Amino acid sequence: MAAPLQLVLSFLESFGVKDVIQKEDLLVIQENVFLVSAKQREIFTSAKKKPVFVGNCLGRKKGELFFPSVWFLEVLSKHVQKKIVVDKKTEWLFICGRDIFNGVVDVQGSPQDDEIVLVLNQYKECMGLARFASSPTKKNPIKNVYDVGDYLRRERTRKL
Repeated sequence: MAAPLQLVLSFLESFGVKDVIQKEDLLVIQENVFLVSAKQREIFTSAKKKPVFVGNCLGRKKGELFFPSVWFLEVLSKHVQKKIVVDKKTEWLFICGRDIFNGVVDVQGSPQDDEIVLVLNQYKECMGLARFASSPTKKNPIKNVYDVGDYLRRERTRKL
């Protein structure tokens, strides 16, 4: 079973991103990974009652997968080369959990088929992750892997 820290580092490596985040700046609390400063780490380790959140959340480990936070995706979008930009209608469908069949405005970084790419809207805001297809069709779309609407869809299923 992979440790959460290893999953984060593997996730960064899969995008070819190096030296953006240092391993010593990461802190794992339960299954969540946080980016912390030295002072935050000191406060966390000296606290009698351990906090459940400190610093910036990078994401969570679920099974053998790492699910990045929206904040982390936004930070990554500044460093990752392989990304696609979609139009307004496709952006809405994507954050509703749909795959991408058309509406791709720009492809950056020359991604290969079946490679994970970041999906950006027309304002260069990161909407999520997708599995790239060079010529998307109904049988072979750009598959939605994770999108910013995931949190809202999970919350909708909870009973109050």
